[in-house]
Formats: sequence, C-alpha cells, structure tokens
Amino acid sequence: MDFVIIKRVVIEDKLYYNNELLLYYKIEYPQLFSENYQSNCVRINRYLSERAFRLVKYCVAIHFQLAIKHYRYSIERNIPIRQFELYYVYTITNNENNILSLYYDDYRYLGGAHGMTERTSDTFNIETGDIIKLCSLFNDNVDYVSLIKDYIKMEIRLQSVLDNNMYFDDYEKNVDTYFNVNNFYLTPQGIVIYFQQYEIAPYAAGIPEFLIPYEQEEVVNPSC
Repeated sequence: MDFVIIKRVVIEDKLYYNNELLLYYKIEYPQLFSENYQSNCVRINRYLSERAFRLVKYCVAIHFQLAIKHYRYSIERNIPIRQFELYYVYTITNNENNILSLYYDDYRYLGGAHGMTERTSDTFNIETGDIIKLCSLFNDNVDYVSLIKDYIKMEIRLQSVLDNNMYFDDYEKNVDTYFNVNNFYLTPQGIVIYFQQYEIAPYAAGIPEFLIPYEQEEVVNPSC
C-alpha cells in the first residue's frame, strides 16, 4: 500500500460566560495508519495531535479570556456582543507513493470587522517518517528561492496581461519580502506556493497560490 489511511479527529466546544456563548471552536487533525510504516505514522500522529491540543489550550487560556473582556466592554457600553470563533481544518492535497501533503486553515474571528485565516502546511515522507523540506524538491546547485520568486512574479505579470490582476502594485517587493520556504504543499501536479492574506493581495483575494509543475526541469518529483 503506497498511501496512508486517514482518520479525521474533531475537537469542538462552546464556552459560556454568564450564560452567554462567547467562544466556539472546532479543531480538526488527521491520524494516519499504514500497513508497512505504522511506526512512522505513530510518530507523525503524536506531532499532529500535540499541536492540536496546544491550540485547544490556547483557545481556553487566551481567546476565551479575550472574549470575556469584550463581553464586559460590550455590556458596559450597551453594544452588541460578538461571539468569537475559531476553526482549524485540514485539507489533504497529496496521498500517493507514500508522500502525504496537507495544509491547515486556521480561521479566527475575534470581534473585528471580519475574521482572518492563516495557512500552514506539512509534507511527510511516510517511508522515513521525515518532514519533506522545500529545498529537497529542487535539483542540487539550484538557487531555488530565486527561481520560485521569479516564477511567481512571472505568473502575476501574466495574470495582469489577462486582466485578472488582483495583486498589490508593489507585488514584486512583496513577493521578495513575504516568501516563506515553509509555505508550500504538494499535489499530484506539482508544488504549490502560497502567501498569507494581505501579504501580496487584498483581503478579498483570499490566500494566493501558485503551482510550479513537476515538468519544470529544476523540480524534483518526490513520488518518483
């Protein structure tokens, strides 16, 4: 079997203060099972579950206390009480040839005009149990950071020509500033590089993504 079986685990709760619902959170994380590499899956599962429960503790210790402060402020000034929310959900993007890649969207609404989503991601080699790093997906002696940045800038220029430009005018500077080697995941087609909200485009643009196909000569397909 060259893929892992995935069980979705969900932790959710509603936190009340003075009989008022102030915080709802829903946190999802995967647990992995493999016929041939279960010991590696156990280690990865521990890593994933520990991170999820750290987030639960943070919700209770920080966000709930912040929600209580907001509640008291609202009561004093007779303004609407806003319920805080946190959703932490994952999406599997590659699960073949013992390469598992996924991203997590962490959405939080903390009483402002709108919520914010932050994305993180992981890519695992199930055979070894190791996290795959972006640098390992390019041929040796390739300046992969410059290559990726140039590719993204070219894609943005192309979208501008096609009248589909949703990026800030200073996108080249922003790409250089906000590119993060940890912000990637794999699909069967290639490497997806993403940026957080507001980094290179307005809020309405969501989380910008750029696919670098495996067909690019500098790119290594870990599934091969």
